[in-house]
Amino acid sequence: MKCIALFLLLFGILFSVVAAAQSTTWTDSATKLMWAGQDNGSYVNWNQAKDYCANLRLGSYSNWRLATIEELEGIYDQTQNVKGNHIKGGIKLSAWIWSSSAGPYSGEAWNFNFGDGKRNSLMVASAALSALCVRRP
Repeated sequence: MKCIALFLLLFGILFSVVAAAQSTTWTDSATKLMWAGQDNGSYVNWNQAKDYCANLRLGSYSNWRLATIEELEGIYDQTQNVKGNHIKGGIKLSAWIWSSSAGPYSGEAWNFNFGDGKRNSLMVASAALSALCVRRP
């Protein structure tokens, strides 16, 4: 009887851990990219955003990176609305999002506004935006 109770307890813990990991990520069925379920939750410069994603450990994965501008544009969806952000997968955002893509001028990088669906280019050293991480399974 104790063995059955222990088995059920361990199974319940394992199921909870797997469910928690799945709820913190979203996989785009079209691109097969796995996205963090939310951004980093704070304002950071571009280098800090890249570092945040490179060091992220989420859902038992460690190969996260900052998304390209094209990948960010690919999850924009005008029909979705998560607190004013038109983004697929129910991803939660706190600000505009840095991309890993260089901007049109030296020292700039593209970022994306999920409120209006537009890309913008800002100085990487002085602007403060959020980081949204992605990985390819």
